[in-house]
Amino acid sequence: MKKLITNYSFDPANRQIRLNEYSDITLEGLLLITNVSNSSKPNLYQFNITGNTATVSGNVITLAYNTTSMNALDDLQIFYDDGVSMTDLLTILTDKLENDDRLLRQIVQLLKPLGITVTANGRAIVDVGSISSLPTLATVTTVNTVTNLTNLPALPNQVNIGGLNALDQQFNIAHLAFAESLRMNVTF
Repeated sequence: MKKLITNYSFDPANRQIRLNEYSDITLEGLLLITNVSNSSKPNLYQFNITGNTATVSGNVITLAYNTTSMNALDDLQIFYDDGVSMTDLLTILTDKLENDDRLLRQIVQLLKPLGITVTANGRAIVDVGSISSLPTLATVTTVNTVTNLTNLPALPNQVNIGGLNALDQQFNIAHLAFAESLRMNVTF
């Protein structure tokens, strides 16, 4: 894939450029080198111009163009085709995603004892039936099912419990308690 190289070191006295991102480069991949600090200077290397040639050894480019009058801090525009195709890039991305997926599965396994599971469509859910202790919650919009609830000190602002609104539920509990207490204490 064609890239603009920004991580390089320039040694104009020796007419050399080191591409720091790579350990090995190919001459075939080198496309263009231009000194952009001085617009009057021509291309230092261009693959299709015979006078502007270069040689490559490892990650060092040695230019045929005489750069001895240039400054090591000059900005160079270097285009290099590293040979990575879109297919290779997609393979690398797929591998990264698969690794992340494996990591996600490991995290889900660690969260299971806390009552946190992941559904088939990837949504995280909390199984409130398996939570033994729950800190104070300011607002809970919906809880589908609670298997056992040992102690609930207060539940202000109830709206709907078990299909009944909170007021009807409280009335039913009070009615049942009154009826049971009367039946237990009245004899005929």
